[in-house]
Amino acid sequence: DLTPSDEPVLRPRLGLAVLTAALVLSGCRCSDPSSPLVQDFERRVSLTKWPRDAAGDVDRSKDWAADGERSLRIDPGLLASTDSLLRTDFRGFDALRVHVHNPSDRLTTVGFELQDDHETLYDRHRSAFGAAPGDSVVDIDISGDLWRGEENRPFRGTTKAPLDLGKITRIAFENRG
Repeated sequence: DLTPSDEPVLRPRLGLAVLTAALVLSGCRCSDPSSPLVQDFERRVSLTKWPRDAAGDVDRSKDWAADGERSLRIDPGLLASTDSLLRTDFRGFDALRVHVHNPSDRLTTVGFELQDDHETLYDRHRSAFGAAPGDSVVDIDISGDLWRGEENRPFRGTTKAPLDLGKITRIAFENRG
């Protein structure tokens, strides 16, 4: 399902499964060494699809899960975001751990957005990572300042400060496959 858009052969319902049952914070530099859960998709969770009118879907799925029974499935070309987080204070942690299942035989790019209490597109932290075929665990480094904007593009926002990791309001992932 991670074929280019001009090859829609596997497009129906075989999306990239990400955030599979265990989106956690890890590498605590504080007094609490546990890995707190940010979202698990076992319970019903508010999901937003972008573009809203595009073909495909974002949904909780039982097709694959790293732990538990459900994961977030994102069809190709779509972004899925949630603002119903179990934890919003990421301060004191080194990484945001994401379990990813890529059903394709090719590497795909997964876009990533993190937002604090600033809501404009340009005031979000935006980056991406590669998802190898099969199952993998990706640690997104949050140990330093997470600056707003996109990698390798000029900053176009109004808030000229890093994200406030104590006030995370939204997380998003995009299946660029």
